[in-house]
Amino acid sequence: MSTSPESQSAEAGLVSAPFHRVHRSKVRFREGAPPSPREVARRPSRVARMLALAHHVESAIERGLVASAADVASQLGFTRARVTHLLDLRLLAPDIQEEVLFL
Repeated sequence: MSTSPESQSAEAGLVSAPFHRVHRSKVRFREGAPPSPREVARRPSRVARMLALAHHVESAIERGLVASAADVASQLGFTRARVTHLLDLRLLAPDIQEEVLFL
């Protein structure tokens, strides 16, 4: 008894439905549409955080909370050279600083 390919697929009971993979340790599939992707949490870029820290450090020095950049370096655990690099970010033009803060 020979059967045609069309009748074989009907006999096999193929199921066509949208499936999506569940991300776990074992591979499982769920029926239905995949869940909507989670919204990506946006954080400020590293350079924007460093620029904000530079403004904060400069403000602390101006108000007299710390004596100098060397004191800031010892309190934060940075080298004096790193604090100098940090404070040099304040020398950027204001429009560039604004662009950096909105990265």
